[in-house]
Amino acid sequence: MKFIKYIIPVILLFSSTTIYAQKISKIDFDKIKSLTQDSLSFQYYPVLLDRFQSFDTTLNFEDYNMIYYGNVFTEMYNPYGKSESEETFIDLYKKEKYDEAIPYGLSSLKENPVNLNVLFKLLVIYHYKNDMEKANAYATLYYNLLGVIYLSGDGKSPETAMVVINVSDEYEIMAELQLKNTSQALVGDCDLMTFDTKTQKVEKGQKKIKKLYFNVSKPLDYLDGLFK
Repeated sequence: MKFIKYIIPVILLFSSTTIYAQKISKIDFDKIKSLTQDSLSFQYYPVLLDRFQSFDTTLNFEDYNMIYYGNVFTEMYNPYGKSESEETFIDLYKKEKYDEAIPYGLSSLKENPVNLNVLFKLLVIYHYKNDMEKANAYATLYYNLLGVIYLSGDGKSPETAMVVINVSDEYEIMAELQLKNTSQALVGDCDLMTFDTKTQKVEKGQKKIKKLYFNVSKPLDYLDGLFK
């Protein structure tokens, strides 16, 4: 997987034995909410977010985990629809008007700092502009956020599904793994993605990926709240 070289090697932080009520796959949402909403915590969300947006290289894996999943407990969280800034950014990006696109991309990240689609496109833009310092900075943010999703579950069953806070993040994972989905179905709180195995290229000894489960309970909870 391409993301490995960017991931901060603090994987064992997931091995906590504390049991919380709201645990989805390996993600302990009660713990995340408690720590990110506590102003006395080192992982208080506004503090973590400031470090994230400042490209702080001392952020560890657990910090990225809190930043991504802690987003659901903020007023910024909105897993459906695109802002006007994001739509303009994507339109300019597709037209390769990169200099014009950048301000809209940065504005989009103020509205949603863990927007994987925008982070990746900014990475590409700065790489195209040969500004490798900024390209690498955005690559670090993007691939470490992807990393927490990869390690949230193996995706082999609904019980061990990868946990996403935005349905569009599923497509970032599929694009990074170069998977072409042939069907999609909602199974309980999970999106079940089935893939074309004929076109998959895998290294020797690896198995082709036939399907992946993505837990989308947080986006579904948000949608349910809109109707109440």
